[in-house]
Amino acid sequence: MASEFIYGLIQHHPIYSLLGSYFLFSNLVGAMEPPGEKSGPLYRYIYRFGHGLAGNLKYALKAKFPQYVETTPEVK
Repeated sequence: MASEFIYGLIQHHPIYSLLGSYFLFSNLVGAMEPPGEKSGPLYRYIYRFGHGLAGNLKYALKAKFPQYVETTPEVK
């Protein structure tokens, strides 16, 4: 029953589902600890790939939905 409700929400509101997925992914990537000296190569790769993907998604969504994507103010 709950899965049908969630599927219906995603089907009827794809933009909000996309933005919610981006928000979740961005927070998961942001919560990752930076790789240390003892971090393995797989974690370093996942860390860099995740942050690179999150940054590219941010710019792509900012171009389409500027009101929904938070930007960091430029420091002069």
